[in-house]
Amino acid sequence: MELFGKNKEEIEKFKKIWLDGKKANIIEDLVKMNDEIIGSRFLGYILYDEGVFEVVRNIDREFFAANYLAIFESMKKAGIYDSYSFLLKQVLGNGIKIEYSSPKPRHLNIDIWGIGASEAMLTTDDDLWITTDTGLGILATKANPPFVITQLNLILKILANPSGTYLTTEFHSESKPEA
Repeated sequence: MELFGKNKEEIEKFKKIWLDGKKANIIEDLVKMNDEIIGSRFLGYILYDEGVFEVVRNIDREFFAANYLAIFESMKKAGIYDSYSFLLKQVLGNGIKIEYSSPKPRHLNIDIWGIGASEAMLTTDDDLWITTDTGLGILATKANPPFVITQLNLILKILANPSGTYLTTEFHSESKPEA
């Protein structure tokens, strides 16, 4: 430390400046890391691999990593129609129609219509929405494969389990027929 001062006071002053600068950099790095990791697949993989939420262990790792924020948000209010609707729309898109019925006590049936494809925002690698010259965002249609439906079914059953609800789901590719 003698390189940075000739006496003890100068050395302590430099040390304080150096430590303050280091703290500022660490705080900036932590904020940046937090902003980048929340919602990322990387954090989803870590949560899944570490078994943080044992109840989701029977679903696919990739599906969990892509959808864990919606799953956790739904788990906050497990057993409530809004939580089912939120999860379904997050994964399948807002174009679906959901109908709930209860044929008998503690039995819930969910009909989900229009699952054949959903709209997705086209984004860059930096999660910036691709827009047209006029500033309108570009949407693309993506197919909802059977794998996604199977994983959704597992998650919905996990959400219904704490309330003791027997859950049946029916997924329909076509739009809901008008009554």
